[in-house]
Amino acid sequence: MTDKRFRVGAAVAAMSVAAGVCALAGAPATAAPAPNPPGSSDIVGALNSGSAQADRATGGALGQIAGLLDQIGLGSSGPLAGPSGPPQVQQCNASTQSGEDGITDTIHKLGRRGPATFQLSYETYDVPDRIVVSYQGRQVYDTGYVGDANRAGQGTGSVRVSIPAGTADSVLVRVYGGTDTRWDYTVSCPS
Repeated sequence: MTDKRFRVGAAVAAMSVAAGVCALAGAPATAAPAPNPPGSSDIVGALNSGSAQADRATGGALGQIAGLLDQIGLGSSGPLAGPSGPPQVQQCNASTQSGEDGITDTIHKLGRRGPATFQLSYETYDVPDRIVVSYQGRQVYDTGYVGDANRAGQGTGSVRVSIPAGTADSVLVRVYGGTDTRWDYTVSCPS
């Protein structure tokens, strides 16, 4: 009986966290997240900690909640999670950004302002990953989650990305890496 009550309590806690994060998702991008109410714990922080990873590996309740949040996109690698650090800066054509699990932000210097068009070439291999390109804070391209595990060859692509008129000479590329994944991409200089 105790185990059943704990599972129900854990599910309610996960739904409460999910509802709170969904409410924050509707807030303007410049709004800071609301602090935790007095007396509450940072459940998402606990779920994203190493203890949640260990609990996930052993099948414990905390790991099950973390897994549930990951599945619905609210966990440590979902679309509402943030990058693990400040964005790197790369020149177009200079190198290929590559990475693994989690969210990676990279600023790519294009050498000119918009309007412009450039080539984005990517390889997400087996595990589906998502690549989003933004210009001046606005999304201009989204691959969606693509990977060869979905359909052979789907993880390999090359597309022309157009940016509108603007004052910035760079784009931000955010990659949402899945679990146990690897990926790489190249931003070519505008032609």
